[in-house]
Amino acid sequence: MFSECIKSYKEDPEKLTIHVWYTITLFVIILCMTFIGATAENNVTTNESTDGFICIWSMFIFSAITAYGYFAMMKWEEEFSLGCFMGLCTMAAQYTLILFAHFTGASKKVNTDGDGVVAAFSFIVCLLYIYFTYLIIKNRKYFIASLKENADQKENGNGKEKQNQSQDQASNYEQGHVT
Repeated sequence: MFSECIKSYKEDPEKLTIHVWYTITLFVIILCMTFIGATAENNVTTNESTDGFICIWSMFIFSAITAYGYFAMMKWEEEFSLGCFMGLCTMAAQYTLILFAHFTGASKKVNTDGDGVVAAFSFIVCLLYIYFTYLIIKNRKYFIASLKENADQKENGNGKEKQNQSQDQASNYEQGHVT
């Protein structure tokens, strides 16, 4: 069963990328729940409100990134929106790494369980964002509408002149030149 799943992901990298995104979304929801718990625990056990602010602010950031990711990959399917999303995923990976470092230090300084849980989930989400960023950069042609149309035209074999123009655009895009 596991080998069949890996084989299906090799045949359809778009499916793998979307499933990793759904996994990230699930872990972000869990991370937001741990943010709420850590905020409540820090407000009760310590007089420090900095960690609570970081948690609430991070919930807003991750909610915005998750919503933008859905629209960039599933609805808009344009080069610019996907490029912005790739940058957002890179920044989210860095942000979760910073959260991991901060809450690891906070859990050692103030003996609370919530900070350690936030640190652990932040590290897991960081690794997932790094992997997803790699996947979305590698498989970006599956999420851009103009490049999807090129693949459909190649399969159908109609529109030779339009196909040549689209192939030029696709090759320019692959080389990093957007026309």
